[in-house]
Amino acid sequence: MRLCFSFLRHIKYLLGRRRSNIWIPLAAIAFVLPSLCAGLAGDDYFMRAVALQNTDICCLPQSAFDLFAFVSGSTDPAVIRQGMATGLYPWWTHPHLTIAFFRPLASFTHWLDFRLGGDAVWLMHLHSLVWYALLVLTAGLLYQRFLSPFWTAGLATLLYALDYNHSIGAASLCNRNAVMAAVFGVLALLNHDRWRRDNRKLCSIGAPICFFLSLLSAEAGLATGGYLVAYALFLEKKKLFTGWVVLLPYVITACFWRTLYLAGGYGVAHSGVYTDPGNDTLQFIIDLGKRLPVLLQAQLALPPSDLWAVLPPTFALMYALGAATVVLFIAWGMLPILRRDAAIRFFAAGMTLSAIPFCATVPSNRFLFFIGIGCMAVIARFLEMALEPAAWFLPYWRTTRKLLACVWIILWLFISPLLLALLSLSPRAVQKPLTLAAETIAPRDGKSSPEHVVVVNIPSDLMLFYVPFIRAASGQGTHLHPVLLSAGSMPIAVQRVNDRTLVIRYLDDGLLTGLWNQVFRDAAELIQQDVPLKLTHCSVMVTSVNQVGLPSEITFAFAVPLEDESLAWVIWSEQGFIPFIPPATGATVLIKPARPL
Repeated sequence: MRLCFSFLRHIKYLLGRRRSNIWIPLAAIAFVLPSLCAGLAGDDYFMRAVALQNTDICCLPQSAFDLFAFVSGSTDPAVIRQGMATGLYPWWTHPHLTIAFFRPLASFTHWLDFRLGGDAVWLMHLHSLVWYALLVLTAGLLYQRFLSPFWTAGLATLLYALDYNHSIGAASLCNRNAVMAAVFGVLALLNHDRWRRDNRKLCSIGAPICFFLSLLSAEAGLATGGYLVAYALFLEKKKLFTGWVVLLPYVITACFWRTLYLAGGYGVAHSGVYTDPGNDTLQFIIDLGKRLPVLLQAQLALPPSDLWAVLPPTFALMYALGAATVVLFIAWGMLPILRRDAAIRFFAAGMTLSAIPFCATVPSNRFLFFIGIGCMAVIARFLEMALEPAAWFLPYWRTTRKLLACVWIILWLFISPLLLALLSLSPRAVQKPLTLAAETIAPRDGKSSPEHVVVVNIPSDLMLFYVPFIRAASGQGTHLHPVLLSAGSMPIAVQRVNDRTLVIRYLDDGLLTGLWNQVFRDAAELIQQDVPLKLTHCSVMVTSVNQVGLPSEITFAFAVPLEDESLAWVIWSEQGFIPFIPPATGATVLIKPARPL
């Protein structure tokens, strides 16, 4: 314990110098520098195809600046039918599925990257690192306005810069939008504080403008509102009514942004991964209760919030309850500081309120840029108090709080920087199975290219979505038109009824089990039983469902015999896709669970 506080005392001098404004952002870049070798991953390939307007792939947005409009079924249902026919979307895709985000500012930066940078992906990552350095710099300026002495603001900046939760967001190109939203969000807070505290009238205009730029970068910009509300609650010097009135420009800005959003056909609908708070408020409130403590706990401690999404429902609920317990325990530990410091109350409330917008989707550490701003200010103040000799003799500064201070020093000043550097290469790990899928899905027997590649089972339905974009980027053909029969990491039985008909039975659970298998359809929106779905290559019918209504038996009637040369059959394995031979008529083949990604 003494060793931890001794280390903190030694870096106190460095953090108290004015030059910390320079070396801390540079240190942030240094720790995330490995991301220059991360390459493209996942959504990056989709954005590349849109920016370059690749006409070989169907269902792409018509605008080269619409890089985050992944599926637009609400504005054009024909897009869904076309995507299902070509294999871009699985057969269970909801006919009005929409996953389209209005991020013109972030899209423009990526358009510049792909148009000017060519194949120099490392330059694109360097561009993202510049944005991350700007975020650390602006966060440092924000801390300096609210935290004193100066070294405490420096400590908060250092903790924020070396937060391992930022690794994926800073290292993945497709997450640059979140960094940009945070940069403009912090600038909005700085301008708001200068307006309210220093009476700078020009900042009253600059603050809403920065807020609007944050919203144009990503929906994450709404989190800025959490800190603005917290400011009105705890830092507004004038009457409470005045504190709320000054928020009116931000409300008008948000309403204008929302109008543009809806007018453009953007939004989310019918996906189990996203919830639209405006259209499904009740479900959002339910999700808020489960996801908010998970996000806060991930920012305050370990483990990462991404773990929650892969747990079965019962364990996920237990995890959320455990996370809530951890958050409440830490809040109890912070009570002495919260009572005496209005600035810390502002940061704590802002941290909590800013997490609310992110509860509209599956918890992930890549969403913690806004939440971390308040969290690191709170932790820095707590550690500053831990260094005060008098604090050790106060009745409320018991062993528990001393231990919490020690844990935070070890976690955020020793472990977190190492994780930040290591995880900055995480896009490579994410991309590895996707690249393997793209490389192995095409038949390798030397025969002529089949009309359709029938994929019996894969761990996640999202895998095949990326295949044509990855193949296009590497100069491979995009004409494979895969046919996905089932998805999920669970055992299945494949039975052949006749020369053209195949039946798949789920031995555990059913189709759409698990959040990451509900990207293309919310499990709550049940697929009709015994109603055939006619596609160009086959007819699909759910013939049995489990106790919660998920498909447990699905019949596929193909237009040609299963051995026809127009069909190539594959199944997922650790080596990628490998050939699959359909069973003989009347026979059944048991397939082991596909290994989770």
